[in-house]
Amino acid sequence: MNKLTLFFIVILISTVTIISGSCVTQKSMVKEETPVTSIQKLPDGFIEGEQGTYIHKHSGIEFPKNLDSFQRKYLTGFDPYGYHIAITYDNYQVLRAVMTIYVYPASLDYSRGDIDTEYEHIKKDLHQLNSNVNVFNEIDEKDFKMVVYQCTSTFDNIYQPVQRMIFLMMEKKWFIKTLVTYTEERVAETDTESLTKFIGDIPLLKPVLEPVDIQKTDFPCIITVDEEEQWFHPLSGIIFTKRLGLFQRWMPVIYDNTGKRVSFSYSTEKPALIDATIYLKPAKGKDGTEITLEEELRVTNQSIVNMFPDAQFSVEMQDVSDILNELHKGLGSFCTHRTVFHDKKQTVASQTLVFKINEWFIKYRITYPAAEHTNNATIDAIVDLIAEFLDLNV
Repeated sequence: MNKLTLFFIVILISTVTIISGSCVTQKSMVKEETPVTSIQKLPDGFIEGEQGTYIHKHSGIEFPKNLDSFQRKYLTGFDPYGYHIAITYDNYQVLRAVMTIYVYPASLDYSRGDIDTEYEHIKKDLHQLNSNVNVFNEIDEKDFKMVVYQCTSTFDNIYQPVQRMIFLMMEKKWFIKTLVTYTEERVAETDTESLTKFIGDIPLLKPVLEPVDIQKTDFPCIITVDEEEQWFHPLSGIIFTKRLGLFQRWMPVIYDNTGKRVSFSYSTEKPALIDATIYLKPAKGKDGTEITLEEELRVTNQSIVNMFPDAQFSVEMQDVSDILNELHKGLGSFCTHRTVFHDKKQTVASQTLVFKINEWFIKYRITYPAAEHTNNATIDAIVDLIAEFLDLNV
């Protein structure tokens, strides 16, 4: 085993010792299906109000223990800081109904900033997320949208016919989307009078705190939500902080007009010159087929060879799943090649790590002078970069 291979393995082992536990797992903010993590305690983004109410401090929305006949059951977070959340209420014993209220920024991306556009996307998603969809009632007012539909879906752990209602409102740049699901005992209640009565049982929530003003950046698929300039990619739920360990964030690169393929560059001069680029892209091709980690890493390795024909790989593909405590599979490679790095022609080390988080690839490309591969301080800086980013987003 040569020193470069050993260095690669040292990084992996060191990373495992640094990362422990996990934050709330992110998910695309446009979906309403089963979230990754349900939270039994107050997550980031919530404060406790009087009489056991939960207040979402970013939007200002207050969630009491009971909403009329519905009882609050649990919270769900879709990103580490609680910008996109959901609270589920249950009235299964009487109405055989479950209600989930989603709150998320209206600035999802450059095409979803208004209630009309968001509503059209929601209706389009119905057919992608459910089977046998039959839309039979709609209300499309300026400030309030509703769609009622029948479908076949898993409810109460049974794949069965159900009826659903989706209500959409907007409060000061925040969407409030309520999804009500109930069983076939109530599917027969499709007349206007019954629907109106059922809707009347669901109160409209209002902010009790001043909502945070979500601001777009100069980049159409990225928003910032606080003065610390933490940039947020809403389509994936990934956060790119201004600093990661010793590394400072530079400008992003957006590779397509959908905003789904982006990268952020980070760099540091201490303890050595190190450049790190974090790439984000969907784990499916344009035709919807799944891309495996092996395929993604092979393509990346080949692109390095195409750019640098002298590239020498000491590690072409190695399992790095233990970095995330086996929660998500990851693969890595390591090579050296000649290039101009920071205005100097030299041999550099190039490390690639690829992880699949939900429906997204997160890929690291880390480059530094090959002479630094035995420098423990360099190793520590790289490990801290990887650990801090994964700790924020996994």
